[in-house]
Amino acid sequence: MLSTLLATTLLAAVPEPPKIACAPLVNYPARVTTYYNRSRVFLRSTPDRKDWRNIQGSILNGRSGMVLQEQEVDQELWYLVEFSRGANDQFRGWIRSDYLAGQHCGVIATP
Repeated sequence: MLSTLLATTLLAAVPEPPKIACAPLVNYPARVTTYYNRSRVFLRSTPDRKDWRNIQGSILNGRSGMVLQEQEVDQELWYLVEFSRGANDQFRGWIRSDYLAGQHCGVIATP
């Protein structure tokens, strides 16, 4: 009983790691690239909904796109991104910043 109480108290005292605060992008649209090493890239219809649209990495892994807008939800930065693979193959949705590669909080921004 005492050991269980002690273990519970020790676990409760461990703080969660802080979330990384990202500065907003200044110029839109901005070009972005998804990480090559992700097996999947997830897009949402809105950043605060859980309606994941799972797009396989073979389609969007390492692909360039354009950021059209950004929004912070629960201390996470989300970007409205549009990717295209030709005239008939376009994907548009909200993507979390850690799925993007680059120097600006995961984003390569080129005005």
